[in-house]
Formats: sequence, structure tokens, C-alpha cells
Amino acid sequence: MVVRRLATFLAAIGLAVPARALVPEDAAAVARQGLAAVGFPVFQQGAAVAALPGRSALDLTKEFLDRQSRGDVDGELLTQLRGYKVLFVRGFLTDVYDRLGLGAFGDQLAWLKAAGVDCELVGFNTQAGLAPNAAAIAAAAESAAKPVLVISHSKGSLDVLEALLSHPERTKRIQGWISIQGPFQGSPIADWILSGPRLDPLAAWLLELLGGGREGLASLSVSERRAYMISRRQDVAAALRGRAVLCFGSWKDPDPGSRLDTLLKPSRDWMSGQGLKNDGLIPADSAFLDGAARVSIPGVDHAAPVMKTLLPLDRVLFTRTLLGLLLLRLPG
Repeated sequence: MVVRRLATFLAAIGLAVPARALVPEDAAAVARQGLAAVGFPVFQQGAAVAALPGRSALDLTKEFLDRQSRGDVDGELLTQLRGYKVLFVRGFLTDVYDRLGLGAFGDQLAWLKAAGVDCELVGFNTQAGLAPNAAAIAAAAESAAKPVLVISHSKGSLDVLEALLSHPERTKRIQGWISIQGPFQGSPIADWILSGPRLDPLAAWLLELLGGGREGLASLSVSERRAYMISRRQDVAAALRGRAVLCFGSWKDPDPGSRLDTLLKPSRDWMSGQGLKNDGLIPADSAFLDGAARVSIPGVDHAAPVMKTLLPLDRVLFTRTLLGLLLLRLPG
């Protein structure tokens, strides 16, 4: 059972598993049992997603859409960005994408490097747990000769948050942070994979083959994230204080007659069937931190902001717009 669920997850993030295997027949029943067991709200189809702990206090969605529609020019923005070191932090299993030639954040890195902005992809094992990845992020921030801006995606956002909490002295240079679809409240997909009594040997071997283990996957679960966010609420507030933080979340509504636009479509539709507005891996509200600014838009799934998919998204314009909003909120 766990192997089937891990295969589902690997397929959802773009590895070669037939699309028809993405949603097992028992998916809905397992999901309802698993989510209810960890206290995650299970809604009826079409119901509004209830407010979760972590709702952002400041909604910049209108400003985001206005700036994006204007197509604000790069000039002034790039001049400002040259005064910073921009660190990109990828999500769970995304170093596997490099082997497939996809390259998460490839468009954004190429754009900034061509413009003379100091930027780099923080290198670590994306399948590993929070602690080693947080240490790698802290080391990259500490070694920067300029103030640091961080752009993270998916589990990479959890790694960044852990770096701020566990290495406050070494991350002092981080002045701004854009979190894209960070599963701060967890992903029901991770809980579904892990809902068996244990991760059986074959599933554990598959994760080990990819360079990770149960800890990295468990760090994405609703149960673990809820406990983490509740126990560290005050620490998180302190870590965000004095920094500009902008969280991006999204969802894509189900379209039964549409084509398979990404391999996340089956998991998007499955979670939508549980009443959760989602991007294919996380519910939309999971992406927000209390006290951080937020942008929330429809039509974008979990892969589109960082790599090519069949869903149209100009990743440079998307990132440029978020960076423009972040720069306006930097301290001082």
C-alpha cells in the first residue's frame, strides 16, 4: 500500500509512472480517514476552504495582478536587486528534475544572471530532512557579501523557515523572503503516502535511492506540520519580525473534460473532491504564514512557478512581480 502511495507521489512530481495509477480506487476513503485522524478539515465538494492557522494578515493579490498586467519594466528593479545576493531554494525531490533536464528555477536564474544580479541555487539533498538543509541555507546566507533575498518553493520553504529558527545568527543577512507554495500546514498527499503503519522496505529503498528518507517526506505531512507550527508559533513570529516576507499560494479548480495539463492534475482533482482548493500537492491556505504578506491566485498548480508545464505561466514575469512587491516591503 505504501509503495503504491509513494509511486503516486513520484508520478505527481513528474517521474515516469502511468497517469492512470495516480489515483487508486481507495484514494478518497484513505484520504478522508487519514485527514480526519490528524485533524485536517475534510469539506464537501464546493465548500469554501476554512481559515487555517497561518492566514496572512496582508493580502497583496490585487497589487500583484496590477503590476503583472502592466508588465513593469526591469530597469529599476534590477538596479535594486544588484545590491543583494538572491538565493533560490528548491523543494522535495527537485534535484531529480535536473537528471530529467527540467531544472527547477532555471528560467529565473538565467534571467537574473543575464542581468548581472548575484544569485545562486543553494545546493543540498532536497530529499533530506529539515536540519541538514537548514544548515546549508544558513551557510549560504552567512557567506554572502551582500544582504540576502531568498526565493523558495514547496518544501524548500520549510527548510528556509527552519534555517531562520535554528540558525538566527547565521541568517541575519536574510532581509527578504519569497515563499512559493510552501506547505507550512502540510500536504495531504504526504499523509496519504505515510498513513500505513510503517514505511515498508521497498518504499524506504525507493526514497534512499533518490537520496532521502522518511524524515524528509514526514516533514511535509499535515500531522507533523500542524504540531510544528503550533509549538513554534512564537519563534516563527520572532523570526519574521524585521524581515519582508511574502507568501504565494494558488489553486486550480477541477476541469473534468480537460487534458492532463501536468502530472499533478489527478491529485489536484482528488483533493478538490475532498473540498480542498489546492495546487496539486498542497491546499491553498497551507502556503501562508501568520504575519506575512500574501498573494493568492487561481489557475496555477504546484509545478508551474518553477518549471515548464503545459499550463501557461511566464515564470520570469511571475518572479519579477513578486520581487517588486517584496522590495517595497524591505526594512529601512
